[in-house]
Amino acid sequence: MTEPVKYPPEISGAINAIMGEVDYVQKKGTNTFHNYKFAAVGDLLAKLQPAMAKAGLIVMQNEMEHTLSGAVMEVKYEFTLIHKSGAVWPDRPVHTGMATATNSKGGFDDKCVNKCMTAARKYFLLALFQIPTGDLPDADEEEDNPVTKGANGNGARTATPNHNADEQWKKEAERIKQGIKAHTELMPLEAFLKQEEKTLATIKENSPSAHDFLVKGAATARAVLNKAA
Repeated sequence: MTEPVKYPPEISGAINAIMGEVDYVQKKGTNTFHNYKFAAVGDLLAKLQPAMAKAGLIVMQNEMEHTLSGAVMEVKYEFTLIHKSGAVWPDRPVHTGMATATNSKGGFDDKCVNKCMTAARKYFLLALFQIPTGDLPDADEEEDNPVTKGANGNGARTATPNHNADEQWKKEAERIKQGIKAHTELMPLEAFLKQEEKTLATIKENSPSAHDFLVKGAATARAVLNKAA
């Protein structure tokens, strides 16, 4: 019989103490492109660092692997929780950070890996300490979202028969345009665009100019979200 995993009380106690001390992080960051407020990682750490030091909790972030897929850099990180007493949390939570690998001029963004590290750390800490900010995407919000309504389980649109092919791709192009505007976090935006690759290919076949318009819109959104991260 396998013995149950023992979780160090020093670490569980430290996490509980930090949760009680850091109850909210104010949204001081502003995304001017989409016109919304967000909790920047600097504001998050300004609240967490003193509380973590007080509780004696250390968080180590180690890169496991990275993948460059087209214009998107994905880096997988493993997190280790250590208490000042020397106790180590037996689990190693894994989070993936994503960032566009190209800058506004179309060249390689040498800061994309750093942005991946920041994104993964931000959302790991938000989840670990259950900090309310309003930044975390909620799957239930998609049910009434006109952009994704009618999508299949993974968020990609299912094919529907339409005798007017010209009208169909125009509707799909408009839907993707609205989807780019609706996604206000980089990782959900990249996931949305990846799911729409086949539809974008169809649009490109029917209207290269419409396809270029969507690609440029996505690039602009990426650049703004990267700057805000």
